[in-house]
Amino acid sequence: MRSGDSWIIVVTARDIRERIAQEEALRKSNERFDMAVRATNDVIWDWDLVTDEIWWNENFEKVFGHLAKRWIARSILVRGIHPDDQGRVIAGVHRVIGAGGEYWSDEYRFRRHDGSFVHVLDRGQVILDGAGRAVRMIGAMADISSRKQAEERIHNQALRQRLIAEFGQQRSRAPTSKTCWPRGGAGHGGAQGRLLQRARVR
Repeated sequence: MRSGDSWIIVVTARDIRERIAQEEALRKSNERFDMAVRATNDVIWDWDLVTDEIWWNENFEKVFGHLAKRWIARSILVRGIHPDDQGRVIAGVHRVIGAGGEYWSDEYRFRRHDGSFVHVLDRGQVILDGAGRAVRMIGAMADISSRKQAEERIHNQALRQRLIAEFGQQRSRAPTSKTCWPRGGAGHGGAQGRLLQRARVR
């Protein structure tokens, strides 16, 4: 800027160390998230509550066989839930969000690409914005089919053992009968045999 025959140079400085520190913290946080996603066998998801879209990691294709599109509509996820579990799961999620809750979890069956169902343990955490509104939900789905199958085997084995024990108790309580034949035996040569012969003749 010029003033008469002189030039006035105005220099402004702004401390951006705080912004740089925030950007560095965000970068490290993203790196930790990416490392955790690659290290786990769980299906990691990130639900944008504003756009109603869900991001998945590549394990979505490994576990369920579906093409691993990074962003899909939530309606696709809902259709994958077993019809008998669908109402309970959806109501549980919305109940946590509506009540201002932070954590949600449930077990249900999710459809694979081949039409079979996988038992999953699904857990999520609600993320709030500065105004306290729920804007995101981040979670992980774990395949617990092996555990469910083991539980079913144990249950069936316990049921069989209980039925066998009850049957044994019923047999032990049942009255027993014993036929005592008179001396001479049960054949026709004995006294009882002669009586039977006489009865037949009459």
